[in-house]
Amino acid sequence: MSMVRALRTLGALENGTLSGAQLETQLSGSTARRSEFALLCASEGAAKRMAASAVTMTAVTASTTAMAEFVKHTAARMAAWGSDNALTAIKASATAMAAMRGAGGYGVTAFSGAANTPISIDLVGRAYILLGVSANHNTTISITAVSSRGSSGMESPIATSGSVSSAAQDSNQATPLNGPVVMSQSGGPAYTYYLGLLRCDA
Repeated sequence: MSMVRALRTLGALENGTLSGAQLETQLSGSTARRSEFALLCASEGAAKRMAASAVTMTAVTASTTAMAEFVKHTAARMAAWGSDNALTAIKASATAMAAMRGAGGYGVTAFSGAANTPISIDLVGRAYILLGVSANHNTTISITAVSSRGSSGMESPIATSGSVSSAAQDSNQATPLNGPVVMSQSGGPAYTYYLGLLRCDA
């Protein structure tokens, strides 16, 4: 019965009759409701259905408790990686971005770029979401995610802000990358970049 109730919740989200605020009230106030939502996130089919709906993801990304559950599950992370609707909602939500950056599997990776030269970054895994960038210089340089998922229209190239930082949070991004990750900078000498990457396939 738990999955039946979970699917009813998903239907309400898809229909727009359950808002992000209402979802947060449900999940934060009931362990049973949160467990039911976890079933959706853990199910590949349900997670893909959730991620495919812009209406659903707008509500999910507005709920701190929903996003905390969402990022725990490989099925949900992979569903987000494969859906521009999900990535658009995540990028637009400070709540969602904080949850993604706080998830297990998130880390900051450094690489040194060279003008118009693709650099392969040796990472384990095949699916990442690039959540942000920063650099060790104060010049605004554009970097391109050469290995961005081909069917995605999410932003690439990405401009650094011109501030010196290793936090990989110059701006919010949600670009789906294939492994190994390949990046290229638009010009200038060999700067060091910091990429905030969430692994989705494990």
